[in-house]
Amino acid sequence: MIEWLAITLLVTMLVYAIAIYNRLVRDRQMTLAGWSDIGVQLKRRHDLIPKLIDAVRNLNTRIESFPDLLLARLSGFVQADYFEFEESLSD
Repeated sequence: MIEWLAITLLVTMLVYAIAIYNRLVRDRQMTLAGWSDIGVQLKRRHDLIPKLIDAVRNLNTRIESFPDLLLARLSGFVQADYFEFEESLSD
């Protein structure tokens, strides 16, 4: 009777130890996969930085040229309206 109890206890401890080991291996693999995913995301962002810098530079050049373009267009409209106004007075 004591032998069966000892064998049962030993088998139970062995099964428990195997379960703990499998859980630790699974957790280690999940941790490594998580770090790998973080590395992939950092790589993607690193690849996007030059594109972002180019986009900001292009936008900056457009913003710098916008006031000049706006003034040129407005002065063209003002001159056109002025000439139309003068023509309507002369009629």
